[in-house]
Amino acid sequence: MALLTMANALVYSTYLTRLPDLRDQAGIATSQVGAAMAIGNFSGLLAALVATPLVNRFGSRRMVLVAGPFHVATLPLLGCARDGWTLVGALVAMMSFNALVDVALIVQMAALGRRRGTSVMGRMAGLYGIGTMAGGTVASLLGVWRVAAPVHFSGLALLLMLIFPFVRRRLVDEPSTSAPEQTVGGPAFALVPVVLVGVMAALIVPMDVVPGEFTTFRLRDDLGLSASLTSTGYVVITTSVTLARFACDRLVHRWGARQVFAAGLLISVLGVSGLTLAGNPVIAFVGAALAGAGGGLLAPILSERAACIGTAHRGVGAMVICDRLAGFATPAVLGLLAGQTTTIGVAMAWVVLPCVAIALALTRTTFAPRPRG
Repeated sequence: MALLTMANALVYSTYLTRLPDLRDQAGIATSQVGAAMAIGNFSGLLAALVATPLVNRFGSRRMVLVAGPFHVATLPLLGCARDGWTLVGALVAMMSFNALVDVALIVQMAALGRRRGTSVMGRMAGLYGIGTMAGGTVASLLGVWRVAAPVHFSGLALLLMLIFPFVRRRLVDEPSTSAPEQTVGGPAFALVPVVLVGVMAALIVPMDVVPGEFTTFRLRDDLGLSASLTSTGYVVITTSVTLARFACDRLVHRWGARQVFAAGLLISVLGVSGLTLAGNPVIAFVGAALAGAGGGLLAPILSERAACIGTAHRGVGAMVICDRLAGFATPAVLGLLAGQTTTIGVAMAWVVLPCVAIALALTRTTFAPRPRG
């Protein structure tokens, strides 16, 4: 499971880090790259709509072993793209298979956690963070050394392909449907926890996206810090997110999912407030660390919850679909608010803090045990 998680992270981080090289190789403008990425992300959203039925029909183990190699195989397609249309096609394929792999891996992780008697979601999320940092670092170095993108992407794809024969017999043979909670009150009542998970998934996206992607703008444009200090702020956030994810499983085992999730939200409030509203750079850096730590606890806990509710993996499907929808909306809303407010920090606060407040109000209901019978 760790190898598959790292492979998933390496594919995505390698593509993002070398995106300027892919743009130059395809001979297109940056605005066209943005359009290509939007098309790719939209295809991923559409794939997420069918991912859950496919996993339910064929099982997560088979989906990992089928969709995983195709996901990796999109790397050489990206690396060899010589025009905009080829780049669009490769991105559509990558993001579509990425959605299928994401859903299948979440179901596999939940099944592994049930077999072991303790959740592994946090540790896998931590490994994903390490994988993205490793992939980005290697890609940056190879770019500096002028290693061509086709060589880099094809070599990495060949290496990652070796993982699938190795893990074939080691994946969990989980049932064709998730372990459902039998609820009273009929189908409408049974749908309530699925909807709550979807809503919660959308609410926690800004707590990850806004600090992770806009802190550098806050530190540079609002506080006037140097490029090196701005980069340090990003490192602080990514490090705190990774450490929190590795600690998540142990914290949940000791204190319970609902309590740790609520604590993560409260830590996010403190961190985002300090990061976005304080004029002191030291407070902003402390806030960045807290925002990363609080946000890092949320997704693994919600993923575990999603895998344990609903029939036919509907909880996981609702989470992934709403996560991707919110991922579309969050940067657009923040960009709109940034043009209407005095600072980027204020815009960040307006996006994140209301989501935290609503998520806190829904936490008790989302993580409440459902009646059986």
